[in-house]
Amino acid sequence: MRLRVIICFVFICTTTSWAQEKALPSDDNNIVRAVDALNNGDGRVAFSYISKALKENPENGRAFYWLAYLDLWSNNQSGALTNVNKSLKYLSSKEKEYKSFAYELRSQIYLALEDTVRALRDLDKAIDIKPSAQAYRERANVYSCQLKYDLSYADYCKVVELDKNDILGYSGMGVTAYGLKRYDEAIKHINRVIDLDPDMHINYVFRASAYCGQKQYDKALDDLTRNLPFGDAFGISENMFMSISDSAFVLTVDKLKDTAEKEGGTWWYFLAKVYSKAKKYTDAVTAYLKLFSVYPDNPVCCYYIAQCYMDISNHEKALSYFDKALSMDSTYYDCLRLKADVLYGQGKTKEAIDMKGQYIDRTADPYGFYRRGFYKDNIRDVDGAIEDYSLAIAILPELVYSYLGRADMYKLKGDLAAAEADYKQVIQLDKVSNSSPCAHFAYLALGQKDKAIEYMDKVLALRPEEAGNYYDAACIYSRMGETEKSLDFLQTAFEKGYRKFAHIENDDDMDAIRDTPRFKEMIQKYKEILCQEVEKSNSVSETD
Repeated sequence: MRLRVIICFVFICTTTSWAQEKALPSDDNNIVRAVDALNNGDGRVAFSYISKALKENPENGRAFYWLAYLDLWSNNQSGALTNVNKSLKYLSSKEKEYKSFAYELRSQIYLALEDTVRALRDLDKAIDIKPSAQAYRERANVYSCQLKYDLSYADYCKVVELDKNDILGYSGMGVTAYGLKRYDEAIKHINRVIDLDPDMHINYVFRASAYCGQKQYDKALDDLTRNLPFGDAFGISENMFMSISDSAFVLTVDKLKDTAEKEGGTWWYFLAKVYSKAKKYTDAVTAYLKLFSVYPDNPVCCYYIAQCYMDISNHEKALSYFDKALSMDSTYYDCLRLKADVLYGQGKTKEAIDMKGQYIDRTADPYGFYRRGFYKDNIRDVDGAIEDYSLAIAILPELVYSYLGRADMYKLKGDLAAAEADYKQVIQLDKVSNSSPCAHFAYLALGQKDKAIEYMDKVLALRPEEAGNYYDAACIYSRMGETEKSLDFLQTAFEKGYRKFAHIENDDDMDAIRDTPRFKEMIQKYKEILCQEVEKSNSVSETD
């Protein structure tokens, strides 16, 4: 569960200060003082002593090693590589410890340059010359990020052989055992880590992952709620709560609610995120309001509440909370972006265009240009839409939907060659795994009906929970003239929560079914349901 994220966290944890960890021998007083300065965080003083050492001996391999270390510490990768190469050139074969550490250091430079082949080659050399826990740990990290868990696990075992109390070694064994789906073993190793350092929250997250592998969600949740996570552990914990809720929603909600009621604060945030993922937006609003009561000056709380109201299509409440967020932080431009979408959802397209313009003026966001083009598209401002779609493409050429929108506009203008070129570009760029795949529309526009249906089916199979995909299917079949299939998909879209009635009214894809009795009945029925949903969300107490 979120294994790559966890492994990357382990990798970050192991990049500690080498100067403090490596008590390298030296009979050169200048180098001793340089290392002391590095351990005190004083790079300028360290450099002055290294310079003195090199002035006395221009072929001082140890001095070049520390100069390379200082360069890497200062993020000067080019200088670090040059100086570590000089270090390896001048260090004698008798200076095994320095030679090994020099290869280790060069491996770090290669990793910074994303050259894992050379990095692994240097780590192999470092281990051959003089094995160390650090070298094995670094190589294990590389293998972990390559998802070569068997090799990584073997190296982490070497780490703890050399140092029985190496916490990161046991953590690595636990995480890679999890990667190998040896969950009992993973738990055993992480238990050792927790014994050595019971206050580090990320270890409980690692163990929770292993419990999830065993489907022991109650134990996983106990570990995740043991104490409030921090740093990178916070994001990993959030993702895990939401992942566990997919399999054990009631258990996750009960555990988070109990923790939030006892400890308050950020636990309400985790609960709200779980509710939002399950599309229980009114419950999410309640949890976010609890969070807001703890952090009343935090605009992010207002932003999240506004998003929930937006998802319920409670437009007035959404706008009011976006405005609250902006009153706290006038530079919170994402509120302007979403306010425009709310206004469009209300059918206030001209106001939405103006609002999106305010957002674009401050951010030049290509997606902002695309959305404004979309608004103009739907009120048949053809030239304005083409202009905005083109600006979006100029800034972000891979923004697939902009090509589709522009192609439709070119088609309306009668520029069929330009339309065809854009439709083909959609097919070339689009992948079904994209967050908003749309190649089915391009296939249909190019007369490739079978491919359009095939692609649409793949999208629905990949994301069967997303209401918008069923609305797209209704559009596709409406364009084909297959009204009953179109109405069936529209029905499913409504059942799954699609409520964008203002868009439906403007969308010419609905023209083929708009006058049918079934369409009219559905619109009336789900507008009434929407009114009930909005009324329910309005009943949420905002004074807690």
